[in-house]
Amino acid sequence: MCSTLNLSDYPPKKPILSTSGGANEINVSWIDPPKQLGPIDHYELVMNGEVIYSGKEQGFRVSNLEPLTNYTFNVRVVTADKYVIESEPAKKKAGSKGKVRSSTTGAINKRLDQSRSLAVTPRPLTTFN
Repeated sequence: MCSTLNLSDYPPKKPILSTSGGANEINVSWIDPPKQLGPIDHYELVMNGEVIYSGKEQGFRVSNLEPLTNYTFNVRVVTADKYVIESEPAKKKAGSKGKVRSSTTGAINKRLDQSRSLAVTPRPLTTFN
């Protein structure tokens, strides 16, 4: 007799999201699944569909986020037997205040209040011979 393994019986809980460091950071933490499918080898943290962390720690600080932008996080548990089980998504919007950076002009360390916004439009440098 053959039995089928149902991975949905072993889901990790949603990640826990919090903000504390500033508008462009989200702290993500998670706990072991209540029911485990063997020893856990490592965890993967997925943000908006992309793996941003892989390791044994159960927490990660995501920084350099765009303020007022929604982010979705999932945690994947990878077992020693290479089963991958993914959590339900958790969603959080990055805060409304923080440092704004422009890759063309260097860091702009300007604190914004909620009533103003700053738009930075990069333009190519013009050179004359």
